[in-house]
Amino acid sequence: MSNLLDEIKACCEVVDRYIFELLESDKDIPVLYESSIHLFRAGGKRVRPFLTMKSCEAVGGDPYISIPFASAIEILHTFTLIHDDIMDESDTRRGVPTVHTIWGIPQAITSGDYLFAKVFQAICRFKDIEKVGYDKITKIAAMIAEAMIDIAKGQTLDMLLQSRMDVSEEECLEMIRLKTARLFQVSAEIGALIGRCSSEEFEALSRYGLKAGLAFQIVDDILGLIGSEEELGKPVGSDLREGKKTLIIVYSLKNLPPKSKGIVTRVLGRRDASDSDVRRAIDTLIRYGCIDYARSIALKFRDEAIEAISRIKPSPSKRSLEELAKLFVDRRL
Repeated sequence: MSNLLDEIKACCEVVDRYIFELLESDKDIPVLYESSIHLFRAGGKRVRPFLTMKSCEAVGGDPYISIPFASAIEILHTFTLIHDDIMDESDTRRGVPTVHTIWGIPQAITSGDYLFAKVFQAICRFKDIEKVGYDKITKIAAMIAEAMIDIAKGQTLDMLLQSRMDVSEEECLEMIRLKTARLFQVSAEIGALIGRCSSEEFEALSRYGLKAGLAFQIVDDILGLIGSEEELGKPVGSDLREGKKTLIIVYSLKNLPPKSKGIVTRVLGRRDASDSDVRRAIDTLIRYGCIDYARSIALKFRDEAIEAISRIKPSPSKRSLEELAKLFVDRRL
Protein backbone atom coordinates (compact mmCIF):
# COMPACT_ATOMS: atom_id res chain seq x y z
CA MET A 1 0.00 0.00 0.00
CA SER A 2 2.92 2.37 0.68
CA ASN A 3 4.01 2.01 -2.95
CA LEU A 4 0.52 3.02 -4.08
CA LEU A 5 0.58 6.09 -1.85
CA ASP A 6 3.96 7.03 -3.32
CA GLU A 7 2.49 6.68 -6.82
CA ILE A 8 -0.46 8.89 -5.91
CA LYS A 9 1.92 11.48 -4.45
CA ALA A 10 3.97 11.49 -7.66
CA CYS A 11 0.80 11.94 -9.71
CA CYS A 12 -0.27 14.75 -7.40
CA GLU A 13 3.00 16.59 -8.01
CA VAL A 14 2.83 16.50 -11.82
CA VAL A 15 -0.87 17.36 -11.93
CA ASP A 16 -0.47 20.22 -9.45
CA ARG A 17 2.44 21.58 -11.48
CA TYR A 18 0.26 21.65 -14.60
CA ILE A 19 -2.69 23.23 -12.78
CA PHE A 20 -0.62 25.89 -11.03
CA GLU A 21 1.03 26.89 -14.32
CA LEU A 22 -2.40 27.09 -15.95
CA LEU A 23 -3.76 29.38 -13.24
CA GLU A 24 -0.61 31.52 -13.14
CA SER A 25 -1.64 33.10 -16.44
CA ASP A 26 -4.45 34.99 -14.70
CA LYS A 27 -2.60 36.57 -11.77
CA ASP A 28 -3.41 40.04 -13.12
CA ILE A 29 -6.58 40.00 -10.98
CA PRO A 30 -5.23 38.78 -7.61
CA VAL A 31 -8.59 38.08 -5.95
CA LEU A 32 -9.64 35.76 -8.80
CA TYR A 33 -6.30 33.98 -8.75
CA GLU A 34 -6.12 33.56 -4.98
CA SER A 35 -9.72 32.41 -4.57
CA SER A 36 -9.41 29.95 -7.45
CA ILE A 37 -6.12 28.38 -6.36
CA HIS A 38 -7.09 28.27 -2.67
CA LEU A 39 -8.37 24.68 -2.49
CA PHE A 40 -5.53 23.34 -4.65
CA ARG A 41 -3.04 24.76 -2.16
CA ALA A 42 -5.01 23.18 0.70
CA GLY A 43 -4.21 19.69 -0.58
CA GLY A 44 -6.63 16.93 -1.49
CA LYS A 45 -6.28 13.30 -2.51
CA ARG A 46 -5.95 13.71 -6.33
CA VAL A 47 -7.29 10.18 -6.81
CA ARG A 48 -9.35 11.13 -9.86
CA PRO A 49 -6.37 12.31 -11.96
CA PHE A 50 -4.45 9.29 -10.68
CA LEU A 51 -7.26 7.12 -12.02
CA THR A 52 -6.97 8.81 -15.42
CA MET A 53 -3.21 8.30 -15.63
CA LYS A 54 -3.29 4.68 -14.44
CA SER A 55 -6.18 3.77 -16.75
CA CYS A 56 -4.16 5.15 -19.66
CA GLU A 57 -1.12 3.14 -18.62
CA ALA A 58 -3.15 -0.03 -17.96
CA VAL A 59 -4.13 -0.24 -21.64
CA GLY A 60 -0.59 0.38 -22.86
CA GLY A 61 -0.65 4.18 -23.17
CA ASP A 62 1.86 6.80 -22.04
CA PRO A 63 0.56 8.22 -18.74
CA TYR A 64 2.41 11.50 -19.24
CA ILE A 65 0.33 12.26 -22.32
CA SER A 66 -2.73 12.08 -20.08
CA ILE A 67 -1.52 14.80 -17.65
CA PRO A 68 -3.51 17.69 -19.23
CA PHE A 69 -6.67 15.57 -19.17
CA ALA A 70 -6.03 14.33 -15.63
CA SER A 71 -5.51 17.95 -14.58
CA ALA A 72 -8.78 18.95 -16.26
CA ILE A 73 -10.57 16.31 -14.17
CA GLU A 74 -9.09 17.68 -10.94
CA ILE A 75 -10.01 21.25 -11.90
CA LEU A 76 -13.57 20.13 -12.59
CA HIS A 77 -13.73 18.36 -9.24
CA THR A 78 -12.49 21.47 -7.43
CA PHE A 79 -15.00 23.69 -9.22
CA THR A 80 -17.82 21.47 -7.95
CA LEU A 81 -16.43 21.60 -4.40
CA ILE A 82 -16.49 25.40 -4.35
CA HIS A 83 -20.12 25.49 -5.42
CA ASP A 84 -21.08 22.57 -3.15
CA ASP A 85 -19.65 24.41 -0.15
CA ILE A 86 -21.83 27.42 -0.94
CA MET A 87 -24.97 25.28 -1.18
CA ASP A 88 -24.12 23.30 1.96
CA GLU A 89 -23.11 26.47 3.85
CA SER A 90 -19.86 24.73 4.78
CA ASP A 91 -17.22 26.69 6.68
CA THR A 92 -14.22 24.41 6.16
CA ARG A 93 -12.82 22.22 3.40
CA ARG A 94 -9.52 20.32 3.49
CA GLY A 95 -8.79 21.87 6.87
CA VAL A 96 -9.00 25.48 5.65
CA PRO A 97 -11.85 28.01 5.37
CA THR A 98 -14.02 27.51 2.30
CA VAL A 99 -13.71 29.91 -0.62
CA HIS A 100 -17.00 31.69 0.07
CA THR A 101 -16.11 32.07 3.76
CA ILE A 102 -13.02 34.10 2.85
CA TRP A 103 -14.02 35.91 -0.34
CA GLY A 104 -17.82 35.87 -0.14
CA ILE A 105 -20.45 34.02 -2.14
CA PRO A 106 -20.35 36.18 -5.31
CA GLN A 107 -16.59 35.71 -5.71
CA ALA A 108 -16.83 31.98 -4.90
CA ILE A 109 -19.43 31.54 -7.64
CA THR A 110 -17.20 33.48 -10.04
CA SER A 111 -14.15 31.39 -9.10
CA GLY A 112 -16.10 28.19 -9.71
CA ASP A 113 -17.24 29.45 -13.10
CA TYR A 114 -13.66 30.43 -13.93
CA LEU A 115 -12.38 26.95 -13.04
CA PHE A 116 -15.04 25.35 -15.21
CA ALA A 117 -13.65 27.34 -18.16
CA LYS A 118 -10.14 26.25 -17.15
CA VAL A 119 -11.21 22.61 -17.51
CA PHE A 120 -11.45 23.03 -21.26
CA GLN A 121 -8.43 25.32 -21.46
CA ALA A 122 -6.39 22.58 -19.79
CA ILE A 123 -7.34 20.24 -22.63
CA CYS A 124 -6.81 22.86 -25.35
CA ARG A 125 -3.25 23.47 -24.16
CA PHE A 126 -2.38 19.86 -24.98
CA LYS A 127 0.57 20.03 -27.38
CA ASP A 128 0.71 16.48 -28.75
CA ILE A 129 -2.68 16.39 -30.44
CA GLU A 130 -1.45 14.04 -33.16
CA LYS A 131 -0.65 11.42 -30.49
CA VAL A 132 -4.29 11.33 -29.44
CA GLY A 133 -6.20 12.65 -32.45
CA TYR A 134 -8.63 15.54 -32.87
CA ASP A 135 -11.58 13.15 -32.91
CA LYS A 136 -10.72 11.76 -29.48
CA ILE A 137 -10.13 15.19 -27.99
CA THR A 138 -13.53 16.29 -29.26
CA LYS A 139 -15.05 13.15 -27.78
CA ILE A 140 -13.31 13.77 -24.45
CA ALA A 141 -14.69 17.32 -24.30
CA ALA A 142 -18.18 15.93 -24.91
CA MET A 143 -17.67 13.26 -22.24
CA ILE A 144 -16.68 15.89 -19.69
CA ALA A 145 -19.72 17.99 -20.54
CA GLU A 146 -22.01 14.97 -20.19
CA ALA A 147 -20.43 14.06 -16.85
CA MET A 148 -20.94 17.61 -15.60
CA ILE A 149 -24.62 17.41 -16.53
CA ASP A 150 -24.92 14.20 -14.50
CA ILE A 151 -23.09 15.80 -11.57
CA ALA A 152 -25.57 18.69 -11.64
CA LYS A 153 -28.43 16.17 -11.65
CA GLY A 154 -26.84 14.39 -8.70
CA GLN A 155 -26.43 17.61 -6.75
CA THR A 156 -30.07 18.47 -7.42
CA LEU A 157 -31.15 15.04 -6.16
CA ASP A 158 -28.96 15.48 -3.09
CA MET A 159 -30.78 18.71 -2.24
CA LEU A 160 -34.23 17.29 -2.98
CA LEU A 161 -33.68 14.19 -0.84
CA GLN A 162 -32.71 16.25 2.20
CA SER A 163 -36.34 17.20 2.84
CA ARG A 164 -37.62 13.62 2.60
CA MET A 165 -37.67 10.90 5.25
CA ASP A 166 -38.81 8.11 2.91
CA VAL A 167 -35.75 7.93 0.64
CA SER A 168 -35.12 4.44 -0.76
CA GLU A 169 -31.71 2.82 -1.00
CA GLU A 170 -32.06 2.85 -4.79
CA GLU A 171 -32.65 6.61 -4.82
CA CYS A 172 -29.68 7.14 -2.52
CA LEU A 173 -27.34 5.08 -4.72
CA GLU A 174 -28.57 6.84 -7.86
CA MET A 175 -27.74 10.18 -6.27
CA ILE A 176 -24.25 8.92 -5.39
CA ARG A 177 -23.79 7.51 -8.89
CA LEU A 178 -24.59 10.84 -10.51
CA LYS A 179 -22.98 13.24 -8.06
CA THR A 180 -19.77 11.37 -7.24
CA ALA A 181 -19.21 8.07 -9.04
CA ARG A 182 -19.85 9.58 -12.47
CA LEU A 183 -16.67 11.67 -12.25
CA PHE A 184 -14.64 8.59 -11.27
CA GLN A 185 -16.16 6.79 -14.24
CA VAL A 186 -15.29 9.49 -16.78
CA SER A 187 -11.80 9.80 -15.25
CA ALA A 188 -11.14 6.15 -16.08
CA GLU A 189 -12.83 6.39 -19.49
CA ILE A 190 -10.71 9.37 -20.56
CA GLY A 191 -7.51 7.65 -19.50
CA ALA A 192 -8.50 4.54 -21.43
CA LEU A 193 -9.27 6.56 -24.58
CA ILE A 194 -5.95 8.40 -24.46
CA GLY A 195 -4.19 5.05 -24.05
CA ARG A 196 -5.81 3.80 -27.29
CA CYS A 197 -7.89 1.13 -25.57
CA SER A 198 -10.04 -1.52 -27.20
CA SER A 199 -13.81 -1.31 -26.80
CA GLU A 200 -13.64 -4.13 -24.24
CA GLU A 201 -10.98 -2.29 -22.22
CA PHE A 202 -13.02 0.91 -22.34
CA GLU A 203 -16.10 -0.83 -20.96
CA ALA A 204 -14.04 -2.59 -18.28
CA LEU A 205 -12.43 0.62 -17.04
CA SER A 206 -15.72 2.51 -17.27
CA ARG A 207 -17.38 -0.06 -15.01
CA TYR A 208 -14.34 -0.04 -12.71
CA GLY A 209 -14.51 3.73 -12.30
CA LEU A 210 -18.23 3.67 -11.57
CA LYS A 211 -18.05 0.91 -8.96
CA ALA A 212 -14.91 2.29 -7.33
CA GLY A 213 -16.55 5.72 -7.16
CA LEU A 214 -19.60 4.30 -5.41
CA ALA A 215 -17.39 2.56 -2.86
CA PHE A 216 -15.36 5.74 -2.35
CA GLN A 217 -18.38 7.92 -1.54
CA ILE A 218 -20.00 5.42 0.81
CA VAL A 219 -16.76 5.19 2.80
CA ASP A 220 -16.45 8.99 2.71
CA ASP A 221 -19.87 9.17 4.36
CA ILE A 222 -18.79 6.63 6.97
CA LEU A 223 -15.63 8.59 7.76
CA GLY A 224 -17.75 11.72 8.09
CA LEU A 225 -19.22 10.10 11.19
CA ILE A 226 -16.36 8.10 12.71
CA GLY A 227 -13.29 10.07 11.57
CA SER A 228 -11.73 13.04 13.31
CA GLU A 229 -11.96 16.69 12.32
CA GLU A 230 -8.21 16.66 11.62
CA GLU A 231 -8.59 13.73 9.24
CA LEU A 232 -11.70 15.05 7.53
CA GLY A 233 -10.76 18.70 7.23
CA LYS A 234 -14.29 19.55 8.40
CA PRO A 235 -16.40 18.97 11.54
CA VAL A 236 -17.46 15.40 12.32
CA GLY A 237 -21.18 14.87 11.79
CA SER A 238 -21.59 17.67 9.24
CA ASP A 239 -23.72 15.41 7.05
CA LEU A 240 -26.16 14.87 9.91
CA ARG A 241 -26.54 18.59 10.56
CA GLU A 242 -27.01 19.22 6.83
CA GLY A 243 -29.70 16.54 6.58
CA LYS A 244 -27.79 14.51 3.98
CA LYS A 245 -29.51 11.25 3.05
CA THR A 246 -26.42 9.07 3.01
CA LEU A 247 -26.75 5.30 2.75
CA ILE A 248 -26.15 5.13 6.50
CA ILE A 249 -29.07 7.44 7.23
CA VAL A 250 -31.39 5.84 4.69
CA TYR A 251 -30.75 2.43 6.26
CA SER A 252 -31.24 3.80 9.78
CA LEU A 253 -34.58 5.44 8.98
CA LYS A 254 -35.92 2.11 7.76
CA ASN A 255 -34.42 -0.19 10.39
CA LEU A 256 -34.00 1.57 13.73
CA PRO A 257 -36.62 1.10 16.46
CA PRO A 258 -38.73 4.26 17.01
CA LYS A 259 -36.90 5.56 20.09
CA SER A 260 -33.45 5.15 18.53
CA LYS A 261 -34.66 6.60 15.25
CA GLY A 262 -35.78 9.66 17.18
CA ILE A 263 -32.24 10.17 18.46
CA VAL A 264 -31.06 10.38 14.84
CA THR A 265 -33.92 12.48 13.45
CA ARG A 266 -33.50 14.94 16.32
CA VAL A 267 -30.23 16.15 14.78
CA LEU A 268 -30.93 15.42 11.11
CA GLY A 269 -31.03 18.70 9.19
CA ARG A 270 -30.50 20.77 12.34
CA ARG A 271 -27.46 22.98 11.90
CA ASP A 272 -27.75 24.14 15.51
CA ALA A 273 -27.72 20.57 16.92
CA SER A 274 -25.42 20.29 19.93
CA ASP A 275 -22.21 18.29 19.73
CA SER A 276 -23.50 15.95 22.43
CA ASP A 277 -26.71 15.22 20.50
CA VAL A 278 -24.73 14.59 17.32
CA ARG A 279 -22.38 12.27 19.22
CA ARG A 280 -25.37 10.38 20.63
CA ALA A 281 -26.84 9.98 17.14
CA ILE A 282 -23.53 8.66 15.79
CA ASP A 283 -23.24 6.19 18.67
CA THR A 284 -26.77 4.99 17.87
CA LEU A 285 -25.89 4.46 14.20
CA ILE A 286 -22.83 2.46 15.23
CA ARG A 287 -24.67 0.39 17.85
CA TYR A 288 -27.45 -0.68 15.48
CA GLY A 289 -25.11 -1.71 12.66
CA CYS A 290 -25.96 1.11 10.23
CA ILE A 291 -22.31 1.87 9.56
CA ASP A 292 -21.46 -1.82 9.25
CA TYR A 293 -24.22 -2.18 6.67
CA ALA A 294 -22.94 0.73 4.61
CA ARG A 295 -19.43 -0.69 4.75
CA SER A 296 -20.72 -4.06 3.48
CA ILE A 297 -22.20 -2.29 0.44
CA ALA A 298 -18.92 -0.44 -0.13
CA LEU A 299 -17.05 -3.76 -0.01
CA LYS A 300 -19.44 -5.17 -2.60
CA PHE A 301 -18.76 -2.27 -4.96
CA ARG A 302 -15.02 -2.60 -4.34
CA ASP A 303 -15.12 -6.26 -5.35
CA GLU A 304 -17.19 -5.43 -8.44
CA ALA A 305 -14.65 -2.77 -9.43
CA ILE A 306 -11.76 -5.22 -9.19
CA GLU A 307 -13.72 -7.88 -11.06
CA ALA A 308 -14.49 -5.38 -13.84
CA ILE A 309 -10.82 -5.17 -14.85
CA SER A 310 -10.04 -8.86 -14.34
CA ARG A 311 -9.60 -9.44 -18.08
CA ILE A 312 -7.27 -6.52 -18.63
CA LYS A 313 -3.70 -7.67 -19.21
CA PRO A 314 -1.72 -7.96 -15.94
CA SER A 315 0.66 -5.04 -15.35
CA PRO A 316 1.91 -2.82 -12.52
CA SER A 317 -0.68 -0.17 -13.46
CA LYS A 318 -3.53 -2.69 -13.34
CA ARG A 319 -2.29 -3.79 -9.93
CA SER A 320 -2.30 -0.13 -8.85
CA LEU A 321 -5.95 0.16 -9.88
CA GLU A 322 -6.81 -2.95 -7.89
CA GLU A 323 -4.98 -1.54 -4.87
CA LEU A 324 -6.71 1.81 -5.35
CA ALA A 325 -10.15 0.19 -5.10
CA LYS A 326 -9.03 -1.51 -1.88
CA LEU A 327 -7.66 1.77 -0.54
CA PHE A 328 -11.01 3.46 -1.11
CA VAL A 329 -12.60 1.08 1.39
CA ASP A 330 -9.72 0.55 3.82
CA ARG A 331 -8.56 4.17 4.11
CA ARG A 332 -8.83 6.44 7.08
CA LEU A 333 -8.59 9.42 4.74
